[in-house]
This record gives sequence, C-alpha cells and structure tokens, in this order.
Amino acid sequence: MSLEQRFDVVLAVGLFDYLPNADEFARRMFELCAPGGSMVGSFPTWSPIKGPVRKVRYEWIGDCPIFNYSRPRLEALLSGAGFGRVEILAPGRSGFLVRARRAEHA
Repeated sequence: MSLEQRFDVVLAVGLFDYLPNADEFARRMFELCAPGGSMVGSFPTWSPIKGPVRKVRYEWIGDCPIFNYSRPRLEALLSGAGFGRVEILAPGRSGFLVRARRAEHA
C-alpha cells in the first residue's frame, strides 16, 4: 500500500525488535514524517535477565530473530535516516524510548 500523506507523528513501538533491515524502515519513517514531525519508537537493549529468555522464546522456539540496540547504534540509525534531532531516554528495564524529529523545512 502506498501512502501519499505525511504525518505529524509516526509510531514504532515494538517494531524494531524484529527488523533485520532497520535502516530501511527508519528511512521510510523519516519520509512519512511531515516537516517538524516526529518518529517515536521503542528500541530494546540487551538485558542479562530478560535477554536470554527472549532469545530462547523468539529465536530458538519461534524462529524469529530479535535485535537489540545501543545508544550509538540508535544515533547512527536515525541520523542516517535523515532525522535532525534525536532524543534518547536512558534505558529502562526494556530498552530505549526515542523521539526523532524531522526538520521544519523539508
């Protein structure tokens, strides 16, 4: 499905956990953001407690690869997609909450 419209907010919660091609999706989300708009997303981090459980549950049993992120990886991913301002909240128990903004003039 082709989307012609741009949006003030594009949400990506629980999506990047499972994307082997995160760069492609981040670029598409940038394209879908209106000038001055934002992408808000969640990005998991490796956890010594939760990580092994997720690996067994999703990768070994469910045959679904999972991906974890670091602050430098998020900065590179979203700035590489075109976002000008990237706000990364420190990881909680599950990961990062991110708001990436598209410049007003695009």
